[in-house]
Amino acid sequence: MTVPKTAAPMPDGDDPCICGSGRSLRQCCGRAGGLVAKSVAAPGDVAGSKDPLASLDIKSFLPGDIGRRLEEGAAIRRRLDMQASLRLAPEAPKSTAERRRAAAKFSKMAAALRDAGQMAQSIQPLQQAIAANPDDTNLHFDLGLTLVRCFRHAEAVAPLRRAIELNPGFAKAYYTLAEACEALGANADAMAALRRAIACAPNFTDAHRMLGMLLHRSERLEEARESFRRAAATGRNTTIGSVCESFVLTEEGKFAEAAEVLRQALARDPTNYLASTTLGHALANLGDIDAAIAQFERALTLPDVPVNTWAALVQIKKLTEEDRPRVAEIEAYLQREKLIPTGQMTLHFTLGKAYDDLRDYAQAMRHYDAANRIRHRFGRFDRDGLQREVDAMIAQYTQRFFAEHGNDGIDDETPLLVLGMPRSGTTLVEQVLSSHPRIAGAGELTFWHGQGMALRKTASGVADAATARRVAGEYLARLRGFSATAARIIDKALFNFHWMGLILQALPRARIVHCRRHPIDTCLSIYFTPFETIIGFVADRDDLVFYYRQYLRIMEHWRAVLAPERFIEVDYEAMVAEPETAARRLIEFCGLEWDPACLRPEENRRGVRTASIWQVRQPIYRSSVARWRRYEPWLGSLRELMPPQP
Repeated sequence: MTVPKTAAPMPDGDDPCICGSGRSLRQCCGRAGGLVAKSVAAPGDVAGSKDPLASLDIKSFLPGDIGRRLEEGAAIRRRLDMQASLRLAPEAPKSTAERRRAAAKFSKMAAALRDAGQMAQSIQPLQQAIAANPDDTNLHFDLGLTLVRCFRHAEAVAPLRRAIELNPGFAKAYYTLAEACEALGANADAMAALRRAIACAPNFTDAHRMLGMLLHRSERLEEARESFRRAAATGRNTTIGSVCESFVLTEEGKFAEAAEVLRQALARDPTNYLASTTLGHALANLGDIDAAIAQFERALTLPDVPVNTWAALVQIKKLTEEDRPRVAEIEAYLQREKLIPTGQMTLHFTLGKAYDDLRDYAQAMRHYDAANRIRHRFGRFDRDGLQREVDAMIAQYTQRFFAEHGNDGIDDETPLLVLGMPRSGTTLVEQVLSSHPRIAGAGELTFWHGQGMALRKTASGVADAATARRVAGEYLARLRGFSATAARIIDKALFNFHWMGLILQALPRARIVHCRRHPIDTCLSIYFTPFETIIGFVADRDDLVFYYRQYLRIMEHWRAVLAPERFIEVDYEAMVAEPETAARRLIEFCGLEWDPACLRPEENRRGVRTASIWQVRQPIYRSSVARWRRYEPWLGSLRELMPPQP
């Protein structure tokens, strides 16, 4: 169905919505107002603009033809609003002074409605004010801000861009535009707007903070840390500044210092939900699970608590039947009308985990599927590009390559790289290893990803001897920042299997621990996990199958070309079935003497950041083996990964 271009009877707001939801137009698309960029472009936009914000295409973030239908519904809503404005507005004033007086009148009316808590009702008088005085920057900004606060993010883009067009130095308009773009899943556009806000107002603490969050979500971790540092500096002695300082400390592995900074912030500002929730995460990273749970429970009593707090509470504990009332609360919260897609996604993941704990697997799968339908909008997976990368890597890093380049790097056996697919047991292996007194953990470093991506941009795509030695030195210095005395230091960046050629050229004595788990258990657990960063292949079963098969190709190649003393493989199922046998084998591979502390990884008190934060603090258990059987009716294409039966 399309909106007629010729005159036709206008649908009433109580008519059925055109999207087929069964709800009225006013309660469905007419309220949501999903628009595409062409519908919301500010006056003066031209085709071919180099403005990155001009490329915003909301339709690309919506599945199927829903984007078109939302566009049609929003167009109808705008026409309804316009008709209402024409009915209510007096005859257009003639002089400039009269128009300004009329605009001021409508603006005051809107302000009064907002002060009375009637935010949505203030939109129409703001539109009338703009109609009377279309060149008033603040009116356009007020309308955009109001639309954002009413969760009509797509509609907010046009007035915010118009405010910026009228005043290119309007930092708050850029920031609010970033909020709208982020809610719509357009993170690149949001970051572009935030950079402009900061260019206009270098001490804009919230803009630095939000940019840091988006950069972190995009795995641009060094840039994210710099943004958080700037937010901490510009917001010194404020709660938001303290929260950002805690982010920097957390990224550096200084969890106790982060927690102390947050405690001091809450002493000054006890009702700040962001500081309260962040402290809960810091306590969880330190392994104080009971204190973290209490902190999240406290945060949930504060006003305007974000959905992430619900998620944090559920992810950190094993729910029982006693928690059913809490699950019902989250279900009710999810039904609230004004949740942006990322908020809906977070709550669906939270409920999926809750119902999995309660063994209601059909309900769990329903929520996991809903969460991944939303997540799929935010990440794009290039299958052809991945296959080309794998082909090139296999062709380049052969046994002959390592024979010719064996002396390029630095002869140091400190690095111990634990890698594998997400959810394959890497965290358990890291905890076992780092329980040894001569092994330290550095967490998941992004060093090799950054070096590898930079290398791809060079003419050859391969490091020469000087580059290999340089990056080896930089990496060793980074590791020694975590421990000056450890014999081995663990880097648990899972996807380092993409960069093993460069790693072993630079550090030929590095040791590689490859973690494996049943392929369907691995992929199903990935599908169920709300990762902090955007990973393109995780939200679709077919993409998971494709990526997993490419991963198998990569590991088959490394298995064939690497020396046994450099490479070991550990199966999760064997690790939990016979922990001592597996742990002794690992310690022997590291060239160290056995220590019985490696059998008690739950007592390892080092700070950790992982999606498995609760599991890390438990004794080794077997309940996750063959977990896929609980979800067998819903596996779909994941069945293709079933190993051949003996």
